[in-house]
Amino acid sequence: MVVPFRSIPLALKASESITVDNGTHLQHLLRFPFAMRAVNSGDGVATTVPVAGTGVVAGAGSVVRWDRGKALELFNALKEDRPVPNLGSS
Repeated sequence: MVVPFRSIPLALKASESITVDNGTHLQHLLRFPFAMRAVNSGDGVATTVPVAGTGVVAGAGSVVRWDRGKALELFNALKEDRPVPNLGSS
C-alpha cells in the first residue's frame, strides 16, 4: 500500500469495482482494504445469500431463487453490522 507504483493502479482498479452512496464516508473507504485483507487471510466471514431453489424464467434462462426471508435476515444483519446469523441450508 505504500509503494505508489502498486497502490495507485490498485486504487484505480478498486474504484471501478466498488459502488458507494452518499452515506459513505472517507473512513469507510479507508477501512475497506483492511477488511478485505482480513477476509483473504481467513479472519473474516464469507457467506452466500440463502437459496430457496432454482427455476427457469422465460427470456432469462436458468435462475437461482433466494430464500426471501433468510436473505432479508442476512442483509439486515450486514446493514446493522451484527454477526451474520447461521441461516442453515434450505
